[in-house]
Amino acid sequence: MTIIDGVLSDDRYRHYWKKALIELDIIDAQNSKNKKNIFLYRHDDDLAVISVWTSPKRTKTNPLPRVFSTLGHSGKKITIIPVLKEEGVSGEQNLIHANTVYWMSSLGVYVIIGYYTKAILGTVGKQSSNAKEGKPSNEGKPKFADQVLNLNDIRRQINLIMTGNSDVNIWNSRQIQQIPKLLQKSIETYEEMGIKHNVPLKKQALEKKKKKAQVWGMDIRIMFDDFTRDEIAAQNRETKTDHKHEDIPEDYGGKGKFNIQCRESEILYLTADAVSIDEDSKVITITEAKNTTKKDFPSDDDIRDDLMKLMLFKKSKFTIKGEKYEKKLRCCLKGKGTSKAFEEKFVELIKECNANEIELRFNNKEIIST
Repeated sequence: MTIIDGVLSDDRYRHYWKKALIELDIIDAQNSKNKKNIFLYRHDDDLAVISVWTSPKRTKTNPLPRVFSTLGHSGKKITIIPVLKEEGVSGEQNLIHANTVYWMSSLGVYVIIGYYTKAILGTVGKQSSNAKEGKPSNEGKPKFADQVLNLNDIRRQINLIMTGNSDVNIWNSRQIQQIPKLLQKSIETYEEMGIKHNVPLKKQALEKKKKKAQVWGMDIRIMFDDFTRDEIAAQNRETKTDHKHEDIPEDYGGKGKFNIQCRESEILYLTADAVSIDEDSKVITITEAKNTTKKDFPSDDDIRDDLMKLMLFKKSKFTIKGEKYEKKLRCCLKGKGTSKAFEEKFVELIKECNANEIELRFNNKEIIST
């Protein structure tokens, strides 16, 4: 499979499809029964826009649409990501990667890496609709639920960002350097919570991560090498995976690999749902897609997930084997609704795609604002 190399440029992305947000304190937003994972935060006379990840894994619980929804607002953009999410032996266990922080830096988003300090006893829910066929379900088994981050320290860091003049790249680089220490602290806390709530842990995996944290703490270069290897492996897996929520015409091409350089030593290893390459005109057409068979339209967050990648591709200049290529971007959506209903519901989305030269299609029909 062809690898497409990219370098981030200063191309501007225009936001029109904005999400209304309410103003909250981080403690209230995260400790309440109805948690808010995207909100406005005030410090003195300044407002920041904050998004919170519930898992460090980019493909879980739709964290990227939350980040995307902050970008159209004024004020500093801050995202909070747990270093580790352990749900217990019957649930997920995911670790943050430096690649995620690079992506946030490329968007001008400050990252605060936290760790979970509280949880209650819960049970595993119903298996997701896009789970791998044949994967056994753990529904009903015990796991950690309603996990709460180290909010007091996170609030202190938010206020530092808002009152200081730290460059986002410098701030985020320092956050990455804290991963070994925060990972050790997170594992210790999970071990305490496991005893308290009688939730069995993925002990073998946690022990491996504990040893990694110790090694990384002694030589941070090993951590970066490990992350790079893991990201390339994930990229390779993704290009071989067909998702139920994607339904793309064959002539749009197959999945594509993109290695996008953000800074000198920071590379994002990503994929696109479909890529076609015209060797004669030197044009790469990149498609991101979402499909629903039960609802009129894909969810707003699913669409924002597509736009998050398309925005990055828009801001990138591409080469293949050193030769320059232009790009065309496409957002391909499918659902049970009509084109007319789509045009009435998504006026701002249509305007945003037009402004950023993204071809927007619904049920194989191109949607153009009037």
